[in-house]
Amino acid sequence: MELDVVFCLAYFLTHLGVYLLFLRRSRSFRREAIIFRYHASGFLVSSVILMLWLVTGTAGASFPGVALGTCLNAIYSLSFLELWALTKTGYSLRILATIARPGRHTTQRIVAVHRHVSDDKKLDRLRSVLTLGLVARRGAHYSLTRRGRCVAAFLGCVAVLAGTSESG
Repeated sequence: MELDVVFCLAYFLTHLGVYLLFLRRSRSFRREAIIFRYHASGFLVSSVILMLWLVTGTAGASFPGVALGTCLNAIYSLSFLELWALTKTGYSLRILATIARPGRHTTQRIVAVHRHVSDDKKLDRLRSVLTLGLVARRGAHYSLTRRGRCVAAFLGCVAVLAGTSESG
């Protein structure tokens, strides 16, 4: 097996292992921004190492291996982030957890118990865009910052390219 492939496998196992054994119980690692930084920094460091091996001609490093390692790393991180987000705020998981508890569960009771979830998700997203500096609060109103306008324009372009007319 080539050095770059072995490195990538070792990196994935170590990165996931550190999270599962130590970080997932940490309060700070319950926040989306921290999880994102954990994956982004790992991706950058491992990609730089792979690129340096390729540039310096380290034995066992090849362009296809480095490209494969970088792509697999991106897939791993994006998949992890998506699954983490789904388990943190997914309606379906919360509904299943409610139904799993003892008792009688009617449609009305389930809807009543989870009515706040949508509002909580909206408030969490609002806090996130404030923290990221994408919006600013002025009294009771919110407005886009310069950075927010750039991100909104970029996302608008992505929506046009993807063929969607609605955002969500």
